[in-house]
Amino acid sequence: MYYGSARKANEKILKASFWIPMANSLTSIYAALTVFTFLGHISYKLNISIDEISGQGMDLAFVAYPGLLNQLGWANFFSVIFFLMLVTLGVDSVFGNFDYYQTFVSDLFPIILKTMRREYYCALVTTFCFLCSLIFCNRAGFYTFGMFDELSAGVSLLFCLFMELIIIGYMFGIDKLDVLLEI
Repeated sequence: MYYGSARKANEKILKASFWIPMANSLTSIYAALTVFTFLGHISYKLNISIDEISGQGMDLAFVAYPGLLNQLGWANFFSVIFFLMLVTLGVDSVFGNFDYYQTFVSDLFPIILKTMRREYYCALVTTFCFLCSLIFCNRAGFYTFGMFDELSAGVSLLFCLFMELIIIGYMFGIDKLDVLLEI
């Protein structure tokens, strides 16, 4: 998402559209190997079936991994490192999405940055995001989060991605897109 606003004006898009998904895929494969190795080790050590170990969601991050880290030497050190990783992943995701939304709205309505200082615009967007996220902080916040997680990014997101692929890749054409982005 963020790459489109961060790239240089004369940079080729085809090179990045190959290497960014390649790096993402390799990172995902490495993470999957790590997860399955951890789950297999727990299954072997506790002599239970791998089906009985949590396989997804909050239970994996906050029950299965801390249980595994407790079995390692230097458990406190690895636990601190693991939870610091979770915090930094969350903060990094928020920064990327926040900058994307900010750039998208300012590109859509350029009058905003002409009439308002960037600091005030950032504070306004931050306040809006804070108010929208309060829905997750009430007593039913976990239930609301589950609804957003399960219903908002499933088939609809996949449909949008396929439409982008068809419209940009086949109807518009990658060669025309590359020429357009050179301008």
